[in-house]
Amino acid sequence: MILNSKSKPIGIFDSGVGGLTVVREIMTTLPHQPLVYFGDCFRAPYGDRNDEELMEFSRRIVRFLLSKDVGAVVVACGTISARIFEQVRAFVPPNIPVYGMLAAGVQAVVETSKNGKIGVIATEGTVNSGTFEHSIVAARPDATVKSVACPLFVPLVEEGWVDNEVADLTAQIYMRELEDSGIDALLLGCTHYPLLSPSIAKALPQGVTLVNPAGYVAQALQRDGFGAEDGDGSYDFYVSGKKERFDKIAKIILPVFDKGSILV
Repeated sequence: MILNSKSKPIGIFDSGVGGLTVVREIMTTLPHQPLVYFGDCFRAPYGDRNDEELMEFSRRIVRFLLSKDVGAVVVACGTISARIFEQVRAFVPPNIPVYGMLAAGVQAVVETSKNGKIGVIATEGTVNSGTFEHSIVAARPDATVKSVACPLFVPLVEEGWVDNEVADLTAQIYMRELEDSGIDALLLGCTHYPLLSPSIAKALPQGVTLVNPAGYVAQALQRDGFGAEDGDGSYDFYVSGKKERFDKIAKIILPVFDKGSILV
C-alpha cells in the first residue's frame, strides 16, 4: 500500500530525552500519526557545541530519518532551531515540511504575555545567539525580553534528576536573574526544560506563566493535515547511546512506551 504523505511517519530529533516532550504533545494531538524519534544521547548536550558540529550531527540524523520514509521532520531542539534551522531545512527535500521550536516558541510566548515583559531560558549557545530575543521583538515590537542561560538544566534532565532538591536549588539560582524583571511569561527555550517545570515554577514570582512551545508544533502539524485516521499510530525510538537511561526516562514522560529504544 502506498501511504499518503500525511500518513507517513513524522521524524523527530533532539540531542537526548528533551525532544520527548514534543513527542508527547504530538502523540496527544495526533494519536493515529506514526512517529520516528532519534535521540542523540551520545553527543548530548548540544548547548555548548559550535555551529559546524551541530550541522554535521543534524545532517547525519536527517539522513537517518529520511531513510525511514518520513513525511515531515520536527527539529525538537531549541539550540538547533535558534542557530542553524535554515541550514537543517536545506538538508531535507523541499516536498517534506520541516518544523522547529523557534517559530512555535515565539508565537506561544507573544500570545501568552499580557504586559509584554517576556523571559526566555535556554542553553548558553541559544541565549548567546540572541535569536529568540530578536524574533520576539520582531513579532511584538513593544516587548522587552530578558534571557537567562541555564546550562545545568539539560544534564539534570539527562540524568533523570527532575524532581529532587538538586533540581529545585538549581532552578532557584537561575531564576534569581528574573526576580526584578516584571515578566509575566517565561518561554522554555529548550525542549528539556518542560521536565523541570515544577522546580522552575516554584522559583518564580506568582503570576508568571511557563510557555512550552511543543503544543504549538503539534497544532501546526495538525493544521497542515497530519494526524489522519488512516495512520497506524506506530512509534519507533532510536538512540545513539545511553539506551538504558533513555528508556527509563521515556517511560516516565510518554503515555505509550512499551518496546524500548533501538541503539544505532
